[in-house]
Amino acid sequence: MTGCWIAHSQPDIARSTIRLLNQVGIKPMLLKDEKCCGLFLIDNGHLEEAAVHAKKFVDYIESLGVKKVIVSCPGCYLVLGREYPKLYRELNFEVEHSLNLFRDLINDGTLRPNNIDYTVAVRDACPLKQSKDISRDILSSMDVDIKELFDGKHVCCGGPAGLKPNFPEISSDIAMLSVKNYKEKADMLVSYCPFCMHHIGGVCKSKDEELNMKDISVLLAESIFGDVKEMES
Repeated sequence: MTGCWIAHSQPDIARSTIRLLNQVGIKPMLLKDEKCCGLFLIDNGHLEEAAVHAKKFVDYIESLGVKKVIVSCPGCYLVLGREYPKLYRELNFEVEHSLNLFRDLINDGTLRPNNIDYTVAVRDACPLKQSKDISRDILSSMDVDIKELFDGKHVCCGGPAGLKPNFPEISSDIAMLSVKNYKEKADMLVSYCPFCMHHIGGVCKSKDEELNMKDISVLLAESIFGDVKEMES
């Protein structure tokens, strides 16, 4: 499942994910009628509409005989895996975040990253903050130098939960905390949340602020295949 933010704002994440899966012999089926997971319905309290949406989407996925849905968006992972069972029923398919799968493939030697000479700071995703070791394990497999933002404490990027549209100045100021912090410590800010990428990238563009930020899946693909732009040419 690509997810809205990746499909419309961060397509490099989708391309890198497919290339990595294909590299180990996994050829995933794309959902022809993929829908938004419905996160913003839930965030805004429209739970009855979210329940109807969850039922339709779950029934559609199951009608295809799907046994596992691989998602790259932490929001999609949270909604499908945890919220849909509450809104509808237990799913007849497994939901797995792509980074978890990539770590398993790296650990068993199926996926072999090459070392890359980067110093990176990690912009953690709110829905996956309890499993942030997965991102560090993948980065360590590429032998990058990892720096922690905010001394390892979790600080949101400032975009979710209605903050961005309702309080844009506060939202932008929070985004710049991550930017300022990474520039003091590292060459690059890495993320595994397309909404963090979209929000922080947009804020920096509006302020004419230089930003070097990549998704971990893109960085992993580059360590194996080379630069994404070179792969597309």
